[in-house]
Amino acid sequence: MNLGDSTEEGLSLPPTYLQTTPITCGVACVMMVRAAFQGVPLTRELETAICGEFYSRRFGIVPVISLAGYLAREGLDVEAYHQDKQKFWDPLKLDPIGLKVQTYRYEQAVSCGVMLHEPPVLDEPFLRQELKQRRLVICGTIYRSSGVRHAVLLYSAVGTRMHIIDPLEGRLSLEGSHFLKSMQTFSGVWCISVGKKA
Repeated sequence: MNLGDSTEEGLSLPPTYLQTTPITCGVACVMMVRAAFQGVPLTRELETAICGEFYSRRFGIVPVISLAGYLAREGLDVEAYHQDKQKFWDPLKLDPIGLKVQTYRYEQAVSCGVMLHEPPVLDEPFLRQELKQRRLVICGTIYRSSGVRHAVLLYSAVGTRMHIIDPLEGRLSLEGSHFLKSMQTFSGVWCISVGKKA
């Protein structure tokens, strides 16, 4: 794939990988990021290895912030954004062990080089600006009407549409306003922006 070929905003289509388990949407996204920027082969073995390293039995998922740390550790430029982060942290105040686990995950990610930001608004102009900088964006979403937490990879925007790779469905083109609505999760709006280091 030639990352120099541009759409209106963003990158040409990254390699697609569909998750093979119910909990590896985020893992699939980081795999596609590494394939696009580093040419890493997309294999079930890689998915299993990443999941094995970061899976949290307590939460039944692979923590996204751990995956951000993984990408930084693998030599990519990673920035994590979280709007309304109190929606994520406040419930954990009632769960001391869970709070310690997540705090540790965040500290790990920062130690690997992840930059943490708390922007006032994660909106369409913000996402388009990231795409203009030739970055890929892992976005937290709610999967359709099920309410299940999900991660997708945003790679370009053309006109009013956002182009994503959904690890469950493959390549999709969504109206920008519809995509932004899907990012309104019960734990706030978050994304992980990834690019090559200068």
